[in-house]
Amino acid sequence: AEARQTQIFIETPYRNEALFAALVEHCAPRTLICVASDLTLTTESVRSRPASAWRGFAVDLHRRPTVFLMLAKPERLAGRRGRDQSNENV
Repeated sequence: AEARQTQIFIETPYRNEALFAALVEHCAPRTLICVASDLTLTTESVRSRPASAWRGFAVDLHRRPTVFLMLAKPERLAGRRGRDQSNENV
């Protein structure tokens, strides 16, 4: 069975924008990326999109406390739910 696990991580706030740019550039297009900034503050922002949707999207993360989350969506299982996959190569 394939595990669907969300990876949660943070970075030093002054490096947030570089980390975000690297995620968007290097993640597969279907990888879900969530950016949660300024949690518990009046300026709180939580946004989730596939990596492909983040491309070209401007986001201000400079020196804002931010939590990053990502979840890879497997391509090979799209549209194949309910089938027995026990004999397939992994």
